[in-house]
Amino acid sequence: MNRTTKPTFGVLITAWDVLRPEDTLPGYAYFQRLREFFEGTEYWLMVPSDELVSDGYCLANRGKEYVVFQNQAKPFSLKLEGLATPLKAQWYQPLTGKRVDTAVMESGTVQLSPPKDWSNGPVALHVGPAVQ
Repeated sequence: MNRTTKPTFGVLITAWDVLRPEDTLPGYAYFQRLREFFEGTEYWLMVPSDELVSDGYCLANRGKEYVVFQNQAKPFSLKLEGLATPLKAQWYQPLTGKRVDTAVMESGTVQLSPPKDWSNGPVALHVGPAVQ
């Protein structure tokens, strides 16, 4: 996927030959928030790097930007390698779109815990120079 690739979303009740403009499915809002989150990253430069996290999934442009996703919010460690400068970090709750800034990150392995009131559902962490 490159910067010009646009993500898509589909459900079983919609199809190319069926128009249902009155439907507003919950998945549409979730997908919109997920798209907005990734627009604040350089995802096209990242590669899967799950070995950098103790739990969850990680995309990384090592030394520059990281995204960690967990299906359920819980503590984990993240290995940050070769940072030229400290990076900002921000938690993201994809079900609500809520964002919470967290500590500035330096090279090394850091222990992280999602915000306590986000115990249900998925959570993401963006670590990078231009967290929005």
